[in-house]
Amino acid sequence: MCFTVFFTGDSVSAEVTSEYEVLDGNFVRRVFDQMPQKVKTGMLFDVYGALLNEHRRTVLSFWIDEDYSLSEIAEEMNITRQGVHDTIKKCEKWLFDTEMRLGVVSRMMIQNELIKRYQRNERADDKTVDSLLEQIMHVWEENPWPLKD
Repeated sequence: MCFTVFFTGDSVSAEVTSEYEVLDGNFVRRVFDQMPQKVKTGMLFDVYGALLNEHRRTVLSFWIDEDYSLSEIAEEMNITRQGVHDTIKKCEKWLFDTEMRLGVVSRMMIQNELIKRYQRNERADDKTVDSLLEQIMHVWEENPWPLKD
């Protein structure tokens, strides 16, 4: 089984290449485990970043979107390098905690994979297509967050 992470513009997506992979919380956990920490944080920041206060949002934006170093951010924001580091760590914790409670990114990843399967199976019989469409509709009815123990 192989996981692929795609970087396109401002978005990141992941794809599992096995047609038989079960799409549940374990799927999301395995995909997330393959990603670098900064990519995971970026995905969560894209979804939940607007909920952060302006200072934290600006620090994370410099770090993720602009790829500034901690020193560059510290100089730009007129704070210490340690302050930047602490802010980033607190934001990461908050973003992951928020995802554990809401599961929006997890559901989006599962839904995107189901849509890809649907597109690959467009010539499949009606039963297969109906099954995939039903799975897509039920993604938001479940709580598939995998990192919650």
